[in-house]
Amino acid sequence: MSISAFFKKLQAPLVNVQWSWGGVGVNNDQVLRVWARELIKLNGKQYMFIDFEEGETAYPKNQIRGARERGRQLQAIKDGALGVFVICHAHDWNADSWSIKDWNAKTVFIGSSLVTVDGSVYCELAQRVDVKDYNNGLY
Repeated sequence: MSISAFFKKLQAPLVNVQWSWGGVGVNNDQVLRVWARELIKLNGKQYMFIDFEEGETAYPKNQIRGARERGRQLQAIKDGALGVFVICHAHDWNADSWSIKDWNAKTVFIGSSLVTVDGSVYCELAQRVDVKDYNNGLY
């Protein structure tokens, strides 16, 4: 199954299969692709990097397609939308640009509070949810 088919399965289709970083799901959930390597621990809790603060994105808006979309997704989460995360692994973590090797197709992570650390915005991974349960609203 492709990552775009997986997002359709989550009822959060990607706007563009080549450059979208996530989709909008049921109840305005912001379902985002995130990288396993960008997970940190703070005070015994796990947090996932989602973007830079102040409306900036991880990449210059004029260079990376989808950056404006990611900015809107982050703003929606800041405004109270639920963040749902699909954790991806890269083919080569040492490459200049990561491409998706695989992802966890059985579970998604539900985010809760946002924190900013050194200019980076992270979301706490509060709950691990089976994809079937997520699709049935059981989270």
